[in-house]
Amino acid sequence: MTTTPDLSKLRRHYLTEPGQALIVSDDPIGRMYAFSQFVDDTGLNAENVAMDTVCAVPLPMITEDMDQERPFAQVNPAMMWHPLFWLPRRLMERQAYEDDEGNSFIEDTRMWSLRVNLEMLSGLIYDAESGWLDMMELIGLDVTNPADLRRIKAWQVGGEDEALDSINLDELMRDDADPKWALETARGIIDDIDGAQWSVQASVLAEYLSAGVQSNDPEDVTQRLYEVSTLLDADFKEVVNEIFENLDSEQLADDMAALHASTEPIPFESLKSYAVPLIRILQDIAMEFADSVESVRRTFAVSATR
Repeated sequence: MTTTPDLSKLRRHYLTEPGQALIVSDDPIGRMYAFSQFVDDTGLNAENVAMDTVCAVPLPMITEDMDQERPFAQVNPAMMWHPLFWLPRRLMERQAYEDDEGNSFIEDTRMWSLRVNLEMLSGLIYDAESGWLDMMELIGLDVTNPADLRRIKAWQVGGEDEALDSINLDELMRDDADPKWALETARGIIDDIDGAQWSVQASVLAEYLSAGVQSNDPEDVTQRLYEVSTLLDADFKEVVNEIFENLDSEQLADDMAALHASTEPIPFESLKSYAVPLIRILQDIAMEFADSVESVRRTFAVSATR
């Protein structure tokens, strides 16, 4: 790729909806199911997919056991349109950094995920309204065309292809004047990102569970209790342990999973006795970290001008 074409018509949504942010997502339920869908759709092994709470979507990871030249050879060729499979190595690999005391570290999954998403937002890779850049359309291939799929697969397993070999997302993403800006930004905002994520998603989950209670539908409330309690234990454990001394999120998740799996009818009032306190807990979490939301929004407003 040597020129920048008009990208406005080369986009589509996948695991996202129009208007959805990649960072501090307001769709925790969708993110809950995104991991398994991504694994199923791509054919990747689960250990080659990261799903950190700072991101709305899963990220493929390159590990040592993969072919380093064509690491995504096993990916369903129909999914190779997705730009996550074409990120430059500087984004696919973990970077080293030093803290303020001069101690050296390698990015953990959380920091790496945030850095990758920051670069995708600041470049042309993801647009909240129109979605992901379709890499195959960008070079004139169509993943619904069997001939093009065979061509992509041949390239995945080592074949040469001038169009596929030409893909270089750094031309659309890299800031040569400040190549480490995303790493430094991620380091500076990671704590606020955690707080903002907790606040936004707790608020969404409280509303989601409230809507279930208002439906007066035991089956619907049971499903929502199961989903919300699972997310509370998976994503809010640190907060729960700090703020709510008497709440065992793991036990709550186990109890709600048992209710969800039960074939016995459950009285609505019993379900409500779980839901109402849980709604209050989520509302308290949302309020506790509300200041982080505005801090992150200010940071993103600056990043968007890059």
